[in-house]
Amino acid sequence: MENEHYKAQIDSVRHSFWAFFINNWRVTLVVLFGLIVGGYFGLTLLPQESDPEVKIPIGTVTTIYPGASPADVEELITDKIERRLKSLDHLKRITSSSLEGVSSIVVEFEASADLDQSIRELRDEVDLVKSDLPEDVEDPAVLQIRASDVPIVTLSLVGNFPPESFKIWGEELEDRIESINGVSKVNLSGVEQKEMQVLINVQKLEGYGFSLNQVVNAIQSHHIDFPIGNILTDKLYYQASLKGQMKTARELMDLPIANVSGSNVYLRDVAEVREVFKESTNKTRLYQADTQTYKQSITLQVYKKTGANIIEVVEAAKAEAFAYQKEALPPSTDILVTGDNSEFIREDLTTLSRSGLQSVLIIFFTLFFALGLKEGLLAALSIPLIFLITFLVLLLVGKR
Repeated sequence: MENEHYKAQIDSVRHSFWAFFINNWRVTLVVLFGLIVGGYFGLTLLPQESDPEVKIPIGTVTTIYPGASPADVEELITDKIERRLKSLDHLKRITSSSLEGVSSIVVEFEASADLDQSIRELRDEVDLVKSDLPEDVEDPAVLQIRASDVPIVTLSLVGNFPPESFKIWGEELEDRIESINGVSKVNLSGVEQKEMQVLINVQKLEGYGFSLNQVVNAIQSHHIDFPIGNILTDKLYYQASLKGQMKTARELMDLPIANVSGSNVYLRDVAEVREVFKESTNKTRLYQADTQTYKQSITLQVYKKTGANIIEVVEAAKAEAFAYQKEALPPSTDILVTGDNSEFIREDLTTLSRSGLQSVLIIFFTLFFALGLKEGLLAALSIPLIFLITFLVLLLVGKR
């Protein structure tokens, strides 16, 4: 009876699923090789983060209406935007608040919705409702709520140059970094902004019999940029806007402010216009310990898109910045990395790799001394193989 029972067990093993791999060892090697290669690609392609990245299906719409009461903000802005947003797909909830001069709307989508697509549709709907808002309302700002909306790398452009040069270099570098795949935005700070100052000659103004309000009203009426509605062409709606902003001091000087005896009186006849930098409200300087000096600088904070590989994006941003330094900047100007969140990721990965290797060695030597070389090797090699299979499965699940 025992022999028959033993033979039955052997027959069941021979005809089991795992016996196929034992009897066909070449197929087994091919499968193992495929799992190893697939696991390696999974390890390299999976996003690398120190903290789990959570997508929050919420967007906000903030609109500024200077000087308006809460009741006016609600009637003229909040209600109009809310009515438009109710047609969004996968909409779960809309909450709003109307304060003095500010309308704030929070739009929550279903958790199963495509967040990127939902935010794009939200921006499209807000763009369509702009023409229905009062003329002096600032454009609504649509933002996506992110749990990890922090800069992944901070770059500082350092040197002693005029503000105009810093402004040009900073904006050019900002555009180049924003074009990198995986970068969501770049915040540029420390750049001084230009403005046009109108210096009125009071004697000339009185000589023409004009008042200061006439000059101010003439400038305001010609320096405008606001939507005027939609145009229907070939069954398609196009949003139209009136753009009359003056970009240079020469354009402003050629502005007619009144007509006297059939002749135009221009702003240049009664005033002087000059382009200057605004009074700075914030400045950034970098202290270098080796030279113990402060230098003027501008800062670029780089943010990544949701799901992007932080290490790859940081390396690409650094490479773009250093390439721009060689191509366009003078030798006395430096680009320094003053903040790099990818360093923490690298430290965590190094620690994880070291701990994994130590675990494999401990298991190998323990089984080697207790059971033998063959058993120790099989157990030690099975651990990294299981990890590689796990990485492959995570990659395949994430692609779905």
